[in-house]
Amino acid sequence: MDTNTAFFAYGVHVGSASQETERIDEVLLTVKDRCPDVHSAVGGSCVGEEVFLVAYSQQVESGGHCGAAGISPEQQAGWDVQLAYAIRVLGYTGRAGLQRPAWLCFTEQS
Repeated sequence: MDTNTAFFAYGVHVGSASQETERIDEVLLTVKDRCPDVHSAVGGSCVGEEVFLVAYSQQVESGGHCGAAGISPEQQAGWDVQLAYAIRVLGYTGRAGLQRPAWLCFTEQS
């Protein structure tokens, strides 16, 4: 039986190759002092997964809800700086279709 998990996150979509998460995680370990909140997240189905670079993520239980209450503009600005640095170090700068960090909602099916 397939299960769906939903996530509410702040970050950016960086691609569709789930094997990329291993490289992302390895590189992020080397810059943890500059990007302590940044990590990879994967969403999508068993057939096609999407990769996200996020600074905040929260699992949303089935039938539940969540929001960004309590997150200050300063905290979000700090995440923007961390994400920008991670994007640069990972070589995603200038990638076609790469957008600014934003609030995201994605699901993972397993």
